[in-house]
Amino acid sequence: MLMSMARMADIEGSIERKFAAMWKTREAYASHLAKRQREEVASSEFEYAEKTFNVIANSNTMVLAVASNDFATGKLQIEADGWIVPIGNDGHVVTSYRYMPDKQAFLDRHIKAGDITHEYTVDEEIRKILGSVFNRS
Repeated sequence: MLMSMARMADIEGSIERKFAAMWKTREAYASHLAKRQREEVASSEFEYAEKTFNVIANSNTMVLAVASNDFATGKLQIEADGWIVPIGNDGHVVTSYRYMPDKQAFLDRHIKAGDITHEYTVDEEIRKILGSVFNRS
């Protein structure tokens, strides 16, 4: 998942262009960007991309959820500094948002659905690799 995501971001251009390339569709990206701007947690495309890339580069933990049935796919959640980035099994960004205590947590939602979950600690070496992919090291 992470390598697919990194390949999507490995294009020439601005941080905003790299970020937009990581979403499944341009429409999904535009919709989520507009929502974060309405929530006043990201004032621009640049700020939304920066927040997301910083989470990926600075995460301490990741949670992998694999659906318990044969038809659905897995998702990876990366979290740091009160910001959450779920990644689909194809490496596309599903969304990127600030932690909301009133929203059911990713892990809780997948456990309740009977999915298989794995929690991973991201060590310094992996953080360096992730940071370098997004020019953050």
